[in-house]
Amino acid sequence: MEFVAPEDGRAQVWLECKAKWGFANNWFMDAFTLTEVASPPEPEPQPEPEPEPEPELPSPRGKPRVQYERTYVLMPSDCPTSWMTAVARVALPFQVTLGFSADDAGIGDLDSRTVIAVAPSHIGTGLTAAWYAENYPGVTFIPLEVNSAIELEQRLYDLLEGRGNG
Repeated sequence: MEFVAPEDGRAQVWLECKAKWGFANNWFMDAFTLTEVASPPEPEPQPEPEPEPEPELPSPRGKPRVQYERTYVLMPSDCPTSWMTAVARVALPFQVTLGFSADDAGIGDLDSRTVIAVAPSHIGTGLTAAWYAENYPGVTFIPLEVNSAIELEQRLYDLLEGRGNG
């Protein structure tokens, strides 16, 4: 008789004796052995699971430490010194950013980005709300055309005060 033992190695074997020996239970076994005729089959190797791909962590570049409302006063690079002085007098109390780069004005992972472009027709990039919508979606673009430093200072002050930046 041959059989395959289960993994735990335990098996029950029932034998029936056909000879009549005349004993009380009418059977007799002299000697028997169980002999392993073959090694148990090797378990089939399981394929190595594919390693989980490392999750891509978002780049911290452009991410602010904390969210804040940024207002950037964008100046044309050829503006008169008197205009810079006028804007600086307004920028300081309102704590807004002052600069010359249309890209710097729009970049950043901020929920609120406002660009006030002073004389955008002089900035030279075809700077419009559509330009910002295409290149830096979510930016609020405010063009501010002026003719003098005095007009610039007053209109910028009124604009920032009306926006609650003070």
